[in-house]
Amino acid sequence: MRFLSCLLMLFLAGSTHAGTQITVNSLFDTDADDGQCTLREALLAANDDAASGAMAGECPAGDGDDVIYLDLTGTIILQSDLPDIMESVSVIGRGVDATWIDGAGLHGGFYSIRSGIDLTLRGLTIFRTRRGPGEASAASVGPGSALTIEFVRFFRIQHDVGFGSVSCAGGTLDMRWSTVEEADDDDVSDAAINVLGCDGEIAYTVIANNDATGIFVQNNLRTGESTSFDIRHTTLSANGDGFSTGGIMFRQTAASSGTMTLNIVHSTLTLNGVAPDLAAAGLDAGGASNTLNIGNTVIAGNIGFTNDDVKINAAVTVNSLGHNFIGDNTGAESDFPVGEPNSNGDYAGKAGAVLDARLQPLAFNGGPTAVHLPSLSLPVSLLLDKGSCAGQPHDQQGRARVFDFPGIANDDDGCDIGAAEALAGRLPLVLGATAYLYGAYDASIVQMREHPARPASQPYNTPPWNYSGSESSAISSGVADWVLVRLREDAPDGPIADTGAGLLDVSGKLIKAGGSGAFPVGTLSTPPGAYYVELLHRNHVPAVSRMPAFLRPTSSAGVDLSDPVQVLGTNATGETVDQKFFALWPGDADGSGAVEPADAQTYFPQKGQSGYLSFDFDFDGDVDAADVVLMFTVGHGR
Repeated sequence: MRFLSCLLMLFLAGSTHAGTQITVNSLFDTDADDGQCTLREALLAANDDAASGAMAGECPAGDGDDVIYLDLTGTIILQSDLPDIMESVSVIGRGVDATWIDGAGLHGGFYSIRSGIDLTLRGLTIFRTRRGPGEASAASVGPGSALTIEFVRFFRIQHDVGFGSVSCAGGTLDMRWSTVEEADDDDVSDAAINVLGCDGEIAYTVIANNDATGIFVQNNLRTGESTSFDIRHTTLSANGDGFSTGGIMFRQTAASSGTMTLNIVHSTLTLNGVAPDLAAAGLDAGGASNTLNIGNTVIAGNIGFTNDDVKINAAVTVNSLGHNFIGDNTGAESDFPVGEPNSNGDYAGKAGAVLDARLQPLAFNGGPTAVHLPSLSLPVSLLLDKGSCAGQPHDQQGRARVFDFPGIANDDDGCDIGAAEALAGRLPLVLGATAYLYGAYDASIVQMREHPARPASQPYNTPPWNYSGSESSAISSGVADWVLVRLREDAPDGPIADTGAGLLDVSGKLIKAGGSGAFPVGTLSTPPGAYYVELLHRNHVPAVSRMPAFLRPTSSAGVDLSDPVQVLGTNATGETVDQKFFALWPGDADGSGAVEPADAQTYFPQKGQSGYLSFDFDFDGDVDAADVVLMFTVGHGR
């Protein structure tokens, strides 16, 4: 099947792409004018706004907020620390199983201390990186900068005396759908993730089996300012180096007069360890200017000495949002009084009468990150149906909240306490996509035409597509035609993970059947993750994304198939500059995936007819000479 050969350059006022898109084409870690673009050279090109060399194949010069695509599968073994990040940049790989960056236990990852930097990491495994004292080993930003991490695995990161695997100091950290595991801490007081006076969130993430505190939160570096940080739908399991809190430590720096609020909701803290008499193993909180809000969270089964699960200093303000499960409240008796439930709606045990959350072992259960599911074996977990998840459509796995067990009384809406729902159905992944159909495009109105005979139900239930979905949509204005979307795993031509039919509106936006709104893909069997997006049309040649889209339920992410850099293939010509975009080639009348002589044979049986016909490439509702011209002058041979 041909992909970028299905695209043709058109003109559209106002279509621009911020920054340069730099494609890494080599797994080597070199900086030389040798016709290859390495990750190191790409970062330098983004920093300096200069090409990495004169030879063809070198990295182009950066310009603004650049995007670096690691368009390869394999491992980049670093030979020295990566260059410090000096300009805003996104680094996107093919997914945690495909694209690895290995520091070999010697060399550091992505690091910036400059203000105003936006650093985004997506679809990578960062492995065995290490930086020197005072620096985070894998990913770090400083005051006034933002670090966004999605679908990234931090694996066996080496900690020196510094800031752990991931650090944000005085900026913003947004970390989702990611894993931090098996970090090796050389410093007795380090943490896997350090949040020092930062706003943002950690969500849908697992932090497990680290020889370090899981998350350290402190109102640092922002004197006199207020900061707020959320930990939600996140699991912290079996963390701890034997010297400090294993799960979450919340502190106030003595020098700071600022305030910090930490919100821990819909999360699970279990099996974390601690040294004798120093702090609680699960959650340790203090600081007169700090506020802790906690709800629908499990803190149980942690392995401490004086305090197994929680220790809260009297100075910190604690607000229970209810529906928490505290195995042993020693060290936080006034904040979480004993009860099943207590007056706050929390379940709390005490020393000598500890409550057992009855959690299953940490495991992947069809989601992108591992969770501890509540046990369904008798006696079933006390977490089942005792939670409250208003406004939370899905759990850490991306599965729907709520599954209501028959015979178990609900305390609120029937969801389970903690990060994961024991039994829950899938939610569809939400895809944002842009694409244009060349034959339908009308330059005089700067948009596509609406097909006058578009049917109310999706038309791909016949060969060669054989899609059995029941999508339908009332005929409405502003819609060009039906399209078919396939999600592919591992590679652009990899196995089909899911399929769905949607509508392409006249402006090129993919929308759900039934009208406006984000497009939910197909069935409910596909977990959040990295998928290549293939878009098919009944008489235009299909296109597929060159890099995966990182899809999740309820929030749209996707691909621009009008941008040649994002589409697989090599046959399109010209540059992407202001007022230009690419569109799918017309002429594939039989849906074979290419424009071939067999397509011409469909003309004569349809000649002169009107309706929803496969040879009507220009969407005027008729098959006539104009369609022949489109096929032979534009689409032929594509």
